[in-house]
Amino acid sequence: MKSAGFGDIQDCDRELAALRTLSDRFHNIDAAIAEIARLSAVLTLPKGTIHVISDIHGEDKKLRHVINNASGTLRPLVEKLFASKISPQQLAEFITVIFYPAEVTERLEQATADPETIRAFASRVLPYQLELVRVLASRYSLKRATHSFPAEYISLLSEMMNSPATERGHEFFSAIVDELH
Repeated sequence: MKSAGFGDIQDCDRELAALRTLSDRFHNIDAAIAEIARLSAVLTLPKGTIHVISDIHGEDKKLRHVINNASGTLRPLVEKLFASKISPQQLAEFITVIFYPAEVTERLEQATADPETIRAFASRVLPYQLELVRVLASRYSLKRATHSFPAEYISLLSEMMNSPATERGHEFFSAIVDELH
């Protein structure tokens, strides 16, 4: 019988340290297997695009437009998804909502004090926003996609994102809009 050498003890200690760390994160074998499966699936997703911007030099509005516009990749996607579903005027309005949500919301609130008008706008735009989020999120793991959600709304937005409006019905989304309004 061969005795364990010095290197074998160090290797064993490193393995135990790694296993202890893993056991803190994954409480059983099934949890570890599920994470391995999730990470394997993530490796099959498309790689992200890197966009380099130069010569902005304090041009806040130009930089904000480039960022809001997702470097020119968002508009073609939105047009492809919705051109056959909504009118050209509604499509232009929807693109503006996507690129400048705070400004559109502020302008709407200044233009009307009627809660029903604001509610109708939100009810009209929300299903399209969720459809777009579903398409964009499909490029990432659910864990990564939901990481960008505000912590207070992760559960609500995850449920909305993963349940198309046609399956839940108009009442489901109306109830959400009513409570958030």
